[in-house]
Amino acid sequence: MNLWDRVGETVARYGEKQFFEISSDSDGLLLTLPGDCFEQCKNGQGDPGRLNQFIHLQMLQEQGLAELIANGFLIETGDAVRLEDTFRRLLQIPDPWPGRFELDVAGHTTSNNFQLQLKLVDLLGNKIQHFNLKGPLLYLTETEVYLPNEEQWIAFDAVLKHEAMITQERNEYANLIAISKLQKAKDAGLEIDLRHFDTLDATEPEGVSVSVNLDQDGNAELIPAFKDISP
Repeated sequence: MNLWDRVGETVARYGEKQFFEISSDSDGLLLTLPGDCFEQCKNGQGDPGRLNQFIHLQMLQEQGLAELIANGFLIETGDAVRLEDTFRRLLQIPDPWPGRFELDVAGHTTSNNFQLQLKLVDLLGNKIQHFNLKGPLLYLTETEVYLPNEEQWIAFDAVLKHEAMITQERNEYANLIAISKLQKAKDAGLEIDLRHFDTLDATEPEGVSVSVNLDQDGNAELIPAFKDISP
Protein backbone atom coordinates (compact mmCIF):
# COMPACT_ATOMS: atom_id res chain seq x y z
CA MET A 1 0.00 0.00 0.00
CA ASN A 2 1.49 3.35 -1.04
CA LEU A 3 1.37 6.68 0.79
CA TRP A 4 -1.74 7.95 -0.99
CA ASP A 5 -3.67 4.72 -0.24
CA ARG A 6 -2.83 5.10 3.45
CA VAL A 7 -3.95 8.74 3.35
CA GLY A 8 -7.26 7.71 1.80
CA GLU A 9 -7.88 5.19 4.59
CA THR A 10 -7.07 7.82 7.20
CA VAL A 11 -9.51 10.30 5.65
CA ALA A 12 -12.27 7.70 5.77
CA ARG A 13 -11.48 6.89 9.41
CA TYR A 14 -11.30 10.42 10.81
CA GLY A 15 -13.66 12.26 8.46
CA GLU A 16 -13.49 15.94 7.66
CA LYS A 17 -12.53 17.54 11.01
CA GLN A 18 -9.74 20.11 10.77
CA PHE A 19 -6.95 20.19 13.33
CA PHE A 20 -3.97 21.99 11.82
CA GLU A 21 -4.62 25.66 11.08
CA ILE A 22 -3.99 26.54 7.45
CA SER A 23 -2.54 29.88 6.34
CA SER A 24 -0.03 31.06 3.76
CA ASP A 25 2.75 33.51 3.09
CA SER A 26 5.07 34.29 0.19
CA ASP A 27 6.96 31.02 0.78
CA GLY A 28 4.00 28.68 0.63
CA LEU A 29 1.38 26.89 2.70
CA LEU A 30 1.65 26.94 6.51
CA LEU A 31 0.06 24.26 8.70
CA THR A 32 0.41 25.10 12.38
CA LEU A 33 -0.89 24.19 15.84
CA PRO A 34 -0.82 25.90 19.22
CA GLY A 35 2.54 25.23 20.85
CA ASP A 36 1.26 22.77 23.46
CA CYS A 37 -0.66 20.74 20.87
CA PHE A 38 2.37 20.56 18.60
CA GLU A 39 4.54 19.33 21.46
CA GLN A 40 1.97 16.63 22.18
CA CYS A 41 2.16 15.47 18.57
CA LYS A 42 5.96 15.37 18.70
CA ASN A 43 5.65 13.10 21.73
CA GLY A 44 3.09 10.84 20.03
CA GLN A 45 0.27 12.12 22.22
CA GLY A 46 -2.99 14.03 21.83
CA ASP A 47 -6.04 13.71 19.63
CA PRO A 48 -5.74 10.70 17.25
CA GLY A 49 -6.94 12.66 14.22
CA ARG A 50 -4.51 15.50 14.83
CA LEU A 51 -1.73 13.00 15.43
CA ASN A 52 -2.47 11.34 12.10
CA GLN A 53 -2.20 14.67 10.32
CA PHE A 54 1.13 15.24 12.06
CA ILE A 55 2.42 11.81 10.99
CA HIS A 56 1.47 12.38 7.36
CA LEU A 57 3.10 15.81 7.38
CA GLN A 58 6.22 14.12 8.71
CA MET A 59 6.03 11.76 5.73
CA LEU A 60 6.01 14.78 3.43
CA GLN A 61 8.97 16.19 5.32
CA GLU A 62 10.92 12.94 4.86
CA GLN A 63 10.27 13.18 1.11
CA GLY A 64 11.56 16.76 1.05
CA LEU A 65 8.07 18.15 0.36
CA ALA A 66 7.58 19.90 3.72
CA GLU A 67 9.79 21.82 6.12
CA LEU A 68 9.55 21.86 9.91
CA ILE A 69 8.86 25.35 11.30
CA ALA A 70 7.84 26.67 14.71
CA ASN A 71 4.75 24.71 15.77
CA GLY A 72 4.06 23.33 12.33
CA PHE A 73 5.15 22.72 8.77
CA LEU A 74 5.74 24.74 5.62
CA ILE A 75 4.91 23.28 2.22
CA GLU A 76 6.46 25.45 -0.48
CA THR A 77 4.08 26.74 -3.13
CA GLY A 78 5.42 24.55 -5.93
CA ASP A 79 4.84 21.43 -3.83
CA ALA A 80 1.55 22.58 -2.29
CA VAL A 81 -0.20 23.00 -5.65
CA ARG A 82 0.81 19.43 -6.58
CA LEU A 83 -0.69 17.77 -3.50
CA GLU A 84 -2.97 14.80 -4.21
CA ASP A 85 -6.71 15.19 -3.53
CA THR A 86 -6.65 12.61 -0.73
CA PHE A 87 -3.91 14.53 1.06
CA ARG A 88 -5.85 17.78 0.68
CA ARG A 89 -8.84 16.11 2.30
CA LEU A 90 -6.84 14.70 5.20
CA LEU A 91 -5.33 18.09 6.02
CA GLN A 92 -8.50 20.00 5.07
CA ILE A 93 -6.55 22.01 2.50
CA PRO A 94 -8.86 23.96 0.16
CA ASP A 95 -9.79 22.52 -3.23
CA PRO A 96 -8.56 24.00 -6.52
CA TRP A 97 -10.71 26.65 -8.20
CA PRO A 98 -13.63 24.64 -9.66
CA GLY A 99 -14.34 26.96 -12.60
CA ARG A 100 -12.31 28.17 -15.53
CA PHE A 101 -10.26 31.22 -16.53
CA GLU A 102 -10.34 33.99 -19.09
CA LEU A 103 -7.38 36.12 -20.16
CA ASP A 104 -7.81 39.83 -20.86
CA VAL A 105 -5.07 41.47 -22.92
CA ALA A 106 -4.31 45.15 -23.45
CA GLY A 107 -1.77 46.35 -26.02
CA HIS A 108 0.55 44.44 -28.33
CA THR A 109 3.33 42.07 -27.37
CA THR A 110 5.82 44.43 -29.00
CA SER A 111 4.79 47.25 -26.64
CA ASN A 112 6.06 48.07 -23.16
CA ASN A 113 2.44 48.83 -22.26
CA PHE A 114 1.35 45.22 -22.86
CA GLN A 115 -0.82 44.05 -19.95
CA LEU A 116 -2.36 40.75 -18.88
CA GLN A 117 -5.24 40.10 -16.51
CA LEU A 118 -6.83 36.83 -15.42
CA LYS A 119 -10.55 36.56 -14.73
CA LEU A 120 -12.20 33.67 -12.94
CA VAL A 121 -15.35 32.18 -14.42
CA ASP A 122 -17.50 30.18 -12.00
CA LEU A 123 -19.63 27.16 -12.81
CA LEU A 124 -22.65 29.39 -13.56
CA GLY A 125 -20.64 31.47 -16.05
CA ASN A 126 -20.24 34.48 -13.74
CA LYS A 127 -16.98 36.34 -14.27
CA ILE A 128 -14.97 37.31 -11.20
CA GLN A 129 -12.39 40.03 -11.65
CA HIS A 130 -11.59 40.87 -8.04
CA PHE A 131 -9.76 38.25 -5.99
CA ASN A 132 -6.62 38.06 -3.89
CA LEU A 133 -3.67 35.72 -3.88
CA LYS A 134 -1.80 35.35 -0.61
CA GLY A 135 1.06 33.01 -1.28
CA PRO A 136 -0.54 30.04 -3.03
CA LEU A 137 -4.03 30.58 -1.54
CA LEU A 138 -6.74 32.17 -3.67
CA TYR A 139 -9.21 34.31 -1.71
CA LEU A 140 -12.55 35.37 -3.17
CA THR A 141 -13.79 36.36 0.29
CA GLU A 142 -12.48 35.76 3.79
CA THR A 143 -14.32 32.44 3.87
CA GLU A 144 -14.20 31.34 0.21
CA VAL A 145 -10.65 30.14 -0.28
CA TYR A 146 -9.01 27.83 -2.82
CA LEU A 147 -5.59 26.28 -3.34
CA PRO A 148 -4.90 26.21 -7.10
CA ASN A 149 -3.69 23.01 -8.71
CA GLU A 150 -0.43 22.98 -10.64
CA GLU A 151 -1.87 24.14 -13.99
CA GLN A 152 -3.87 26.93 -12.35
CA TRP A 153 -0.82 28.10 -10.44
CA ILE A 154 1.30 28.24 -13.60
CA ALA A 155 -1.23 30.71 -15.03
CA PHE A 156 -1.42 32.82 -11.86
CA ASP A 157 2.37 32.85 -11.52
CA ALA A 158 2.91 33.88 -15.15
CA VAL A 159 0.57 36.86 -14.82
CA LEU A 160 1.85 37.86 -11.37
CA LYS A 161 5.46 37.90 -12.55
CA HIS A 162 4.50 39.90 -15.62
CA GLU A 163 2.55 42.42 -13.52
CA ALA A 164 5.54 42.83 -11.19
CA MET A 165 7.79 44.02 -14.03
CA ILE A 166 8.47 47.69 -14.44
CA THR A 167 7.34 49.14 -17.77
CA GLN A 168 10.82 49.06 -19.31
CA GLU A 169 11.14 45.32 -18.59
CA ARG A 170 7.97 44.47 -20.51
CA ASN A 171 9.68 44.04 -23.85
CA GLU A 172 8.54 41.63 -26.54
CA TYR A 173 10.72 38.87 -25.12
CA ALA A 174 9.17 39.13 -21.63
CA ASN A 175 5.65 39.47 -23.02
CA LEU A 176 5.94 36.36 -25.18
CA ILE A 177 7.40 34.33 -22.32
CA ALA A 178 4.30 35.15 -20.23
CA ILE A 179 1.99 34.11 -23.07
CA SER A 180 4.02 30.95 -23.67
CA LYS A 181 3.60 29.90 -20.02
CA LEU A 182 -0.16 30.45 -20.23
CA GLN A 183 -0.30 28.32 -23.37
CA LYS A 184 1.68 25.57 -21.66
CA ALA A 185 -0.76 25.65 -18.73
CA LYS A 186 -3.64 25.21 -21.17
CA ASP A 187 -1.83 22.36 -22.92
CA ALA A 188 -1.45 20.71 -19.49
CA GLY A 189 -5.22 20.79 -18.95
CA LEU A 190 -6.10 24.26 -17.66
CA GLU A 191 -9.52 25.49 -18.79
CA ILE A 192 -8.69 28.99 -20.02
CA ASP A 193 -9.75 31.24 -22.88
CA LEU A 194 -6.59 32.85 -24.21
CA ARG A 195 -8.44 34.98 -26.78
CA HIS A 196 -6.45 35.29 -29.99
CA PHE A 197 -3.46 33.64 -28.29
CA ASP A 198 -5.38 30.36 -28.49
CA THR A 199 -4.34 30.16 -32.14
CA LEU A 200 -1.11 32.18 -32.06
CA ASP A 201 1.87 30.04 -31.11
CA ALA A 202 4.07 32.05 -28.77
CA THR A 203 7.59 30.66 -28.52
CA GLU A 204 10.11 30.91 -25.74
CA PRO A 205 13.75 31.33 -26.82
CA GLU A 206 16.41 29.46 -24.88
CA GLY A 207 18.77 32.39 -24.95
CA VAL A 208 19.40 35.89 -26.20
CA SER A 209 22.53 37.40 -27.72
CA VAL A 210 23.13 41.06 -28.46
CA SER A 211 24.94 42.56 -31.41
CA VAL A 212 26.09 46.16 -31.63
CA ASN A 213 25.72 48.40 -34.66
CA LEU A 214 27.34 51.83 -34.84
CA ASP A 215 25.61 54.60 -36.78
CA GLN A 216 27.48 57.30 -38.72
CA ASP A 217 27.76 59.42 -35.58
CA GLY A 218 29.36 56.62 -33.63
CA ASN A 219 26.27 55.92 -31.50
CA ALA A 220 25.76 52.28 -30.51
CA GLU A 221 22.53 50.46 -31.29
CA LEU A 222 21.93 47.19 -29.42
CA ILE A 223 20.09 44.53 -31.44
CA PRO A 224 18.84 41.37 -29.65
CA ALA A 225 18.90 37.99 -31.38
CA PHE A 226 16.92 35.06 -30.01
CA LYS A 227 18.58 31.62 -29.97
CA ASP A 228 17.11 28.12 -30.31
CA ILE A 229 13.48 29.17 -30.32
CA SER A 230 11.23 26.25 -29.42
CA PRO A 231 7.47 26.11 -28.74
